[in-house]
Amino acid sequence: MRLGDLIEVLDRFGVNERLVRTCVFRLSEDGWLVSKRVGRRSVYSLTPNGMRRFQRAFKRVYSEQQRQWDGSWTLVCLPADPDSRTSREHLERELSWEGFGKIASNVFGHPSPSLRSLREVLEGLDLSNRVHVLSARSLDVFATLPLRRLVDQSWDLASLEKGYRAFTAHFAAFDDSTNAPSLSEADCFIVRTLLIHWFRRVTLHDPQIPAELLPEDWPGHYAYELCHRIYQLIYREAETFLAQTVGASGGALPELSPWFFQRFGGLT
Repeated sequence: MRLGDLIEVLDRFGVNERLVRTCVFRLSEDGWLVSKRVGRRSVYSLTPNGMRRFQRAFKRVYSEQQRQWDGSWTLVCLPADPDSRTSREHLERELSWEGFGKIASNVFGHPSPSLRSLREVLEGLDLSNRVHVLSARSLDVFATLPLRRLVDQSWDLASLEKGYRAFTAHFAAFDDSTNAPSLSEADCFIVRTLLIHWFRRVTLHDPQIPAELLPEDWPGHYAYELCHRIYQLIYREAETFLAQTVGASGGALPELSPWFFQRFGGLT
């Protein structure tokens, strides 16, 4: 997107031009964005690394939260070598981002992770041959602590639950098709942006534990359904506003890709 178009769009949120330029500069410095000159204008796009991170975040935000569980756990055993401390710290951050919880010292686990994402993490850090990845199951012949106790000890579900309930409280009023016609296209764009921003802030910290290991009234399931319904109601008008805003200055947006319509399991 051209910088001028980004400034115009973010003005709707009260973000001034100076702040936009500062943020874009910092994102470029951090390796998220790359720019090129098109005439007298700067056009920004995601770097390959930024695109990979975006795609991983995309899956976490828009994919179904409730995964089927076969009862197994994936364990990642980190190296105990003190010389590898920096690499281990990087890996711990990446594993936490992928939803893994710290089961024990140097051991991270998850009951239903994305193995493809895990492989990408290990290969990206060049640690594939430095860690052990194991599959484990509970042994029913032993009287051990309930697995839900392990989940409570390894993840901060209380903060996550609080975040989901706050999201629901903020956006429940938009869960009504009779209110949608009263919103302008610009309003729909603003609501959609804030909707995903708020939901993203919560769900990217969600390890997406199988339902069998969560409380029966887990608020994340309702929050996801609420986000889907609101998004469905307003996304067309939001896209129209964005296209018109960019087009007014002579720019153009690429056509929506097929995966756009796969968000939340499918948009009609």
